[in-house]
Amino acid sequence: MNELGKCVICGRNTERMGCVACQHRTGLQLQEMVEYLAMAAEELMPGRGGSDGRGSEISLGVRINALDFLAGNDVLPILESWERDFRATYGLNPYGPASAARNAGKPIEATTVGVVSFLLMWLDRAFDDHPAIDDFAAEVKQCHRTAQNAARMQPPSTTTITCPADDDARTSGLCGYRMIVRPGDIKAATTCRRCGTRWDIPHLIHVAIATPNANIWVDVDTAADYFGLTARRIRQVAKAQGVKRRGGQYDLHGVFAALNLLAC
Repeated sequence: MNELGKCVICGRNTERMGCVACQHRTGLQLQEMVEYLAMAAEELMPGRGGSDGRGSEISLGVRINALDFLAGNDVLPILESWERDFRATYGLNPYGPASAARNAGKPIEATTVGVVSFLLMWLDRAFDDHPAIDDFAAEVKQCHRTAQNAARMQPPSTTTITCPADDDARTSGLCGYRMIVRPGDIKAATTCRRCGTRWDIPHLIHVAIATPNANIWVDVDTAADYFGLTARRIRQVAKAQGVKRRGGQYDLHGVFAALNLLAC
């Protein structure tokens, strides 16, 4: 137990070494790393390069990140070191080849899944009384960021929406100007620089979703907020229904259609 009465990670009042909120966040990061394994594997497929599929230099960088993650060169050694630590701290059997081969499937992926599963199983106990739980949480956060980058799921700082205002002079029938919306402006208003139409941003998103040729690329948190769901649920639906993804952004049209299919 924690004699100081404060979470060693965030400083909240608690009798445990780490508070419930920090435990929840760390557990979610561990779970998401497993999801990012499959996403990182997709980055090794031909044509899954940079943000627009044309930048060879960006493509190479992204693929090296994904390859390192899948090969167990960066995240796995750190997670394995904590499984060894937990086993030593709590008097469990030492970590060894049997531990690394717990799951059937691809060896490195299976090992990562196995290590994450073990850490999740002992997470509650560790947040109760592990003397280095702050170091553990910090390194899990670091691993999560590495996995997130490998899967190209790092949320971008902006949302891109093509202006859905009518423009008969264009082939699509729409203005189509790419408007950039920053996170802090999501409840504000914006003006299209091409056609001069002024939009309240929530209304702009609503109209763009209802307009077939308009494109809306948003990060997972923005999609979750818009539909009133969790980011995890959006990722699950997007993966199951094959929603288009560009970098760390999802096609909001695709998310909308996928949710409607599931509701039928």
